[in-house]
Amino acid sequence: MTKVSVILPIYNVEKYLPKCLDVLLAQTLQDIEVICVNDESSDNSLQILENYAAKDDRIKIINQQNSGPGVARNNGIKAAKGEYIAFCDPDDWLAPNACEILYNKAKETGATLVEYAIMVHEEGRNKKQLKNNFYEQEITDISQNFPIIFRGVSAAWNKFCSAQLLKNNNILFSEGYCCEDLIFSVSVRYHAKKIIYINQPLYNYLHRKSSITHKKSSVNLAVPDFINDTLRFLQTENIYPTVEDDFWNCALGLLTIHYRKLPKENIDEYKAKCKSIMPADIYKKFASYTKEKTFLRQLFSLGYNGKVYELTILGIRMKF
Repeated sequence: MTKVSVILPIYNVEKYLPKCLDVLLAQTLQDIEVICVNDESSDNSLQILENYAAKDDRIKIINQQNSGPGVARNNGIKAAKGEYIAFCDPDDWLAPNACEILYNKAKETGATLVEYAIMVHEEGRNKKQLKNNFYEQEITDISQNFPIIFRGVSAAWNKFCSAQLLKNNNILFSEGYCCEDLIFSVSVRYHAKKIIYINQPLYNYLHRKSSITHKKSSVNLAVPDFINDTLRFLQTENIYPTVEDDFWNCALGLLTIHYRKLPKENIDEYKAKCKSIMPADIYKKFASYTKEKTFLRQLFSLGYNGKVYELTILGIRMKF
C-alpha cells in the first residue's frame, strides 16, 4: 500500500502548478502518489500534468467536468490508494519533508488526524506570516471538547488524515467552489479518535488576489447551503446544543465575508437563505454586520474575513 496520497484539485493554474509538483515529487518520503483532479482547465494545466505523469508514475490524473474543488477532492478521495491522505492546492506547496514528518507522527502516535501550522505568503511581496491553530498539541477524546471542531484553520490543506477514517465515515466535501471544506473539517475532527497538532509550518499558502476566493462571484451564493449542511450534521450527531455558540460564531464570520464577495444581484437571495437557516437573534447580528457602511463605520469598525480580524481606526486598517 502507498503510504501517502496527496490530492490536488486543478483548475487553470499553469503559472503555479510546476512548483507545487516539483516539491511534491521531491518529498523526502518517496512512497507517495499525487492525485491530480483536472476540473476541466482551459489553460495548459492538463498538458503540464501529462508531461509530469510521463516522467513519474506517481502522478495520477483524473479528468472531470468543471464542478469545483469540492467535487475534485471527493473524486480524489475515492481514487486514493494511500494509507493516509493529504491535500494541497496547486498554487501552494508543502514543506520538502512534510509527508515524512506527518506520516511518522501519525504512525508513532496512532493519530487518525494530524494538523499543522501554515506559512502565508503574499504574492508579489516579500512578506510571510505564520498561522497556528488554537488547541492543544494532542486530543485523545473529542467528546470532552466538542467546540474544538470549530477552532483553528477550517481548510482541508493543513489536515493529514487516515484514509480509513475518511472512507469508513464517508467524510466528503460540499460540492462547490468556496467554503466547501467546512463540513469536511468539522466531520473529520468529530470522527477522529485522536488528533495531533504539530506547531511547525509544513504548508505554504500563497495569498493571491486573482484566486476565486478573493473575487466577487455568484459562487458565494452557495455558502449558506454549506453552512446548513454543517448544521444538519451537528443535529444528526446530537451535538448541536453543545457547540451551538461556537458553530454560529464560525458561521457568522464565514457568511459575512462571503456576503461581501457577492455581486449586487445575488444579495437579496443570499440574505433570504441566511434568514431561513439562522435563529432570529443570529440573523439580527448578521444583518448588523452586513449593513452598508456609514461614514462613522468607515472610521471605526471591526471585521473578520475568515482568516484574520480587521480593525479600522480613523480610516487606518490593521490586521491581527
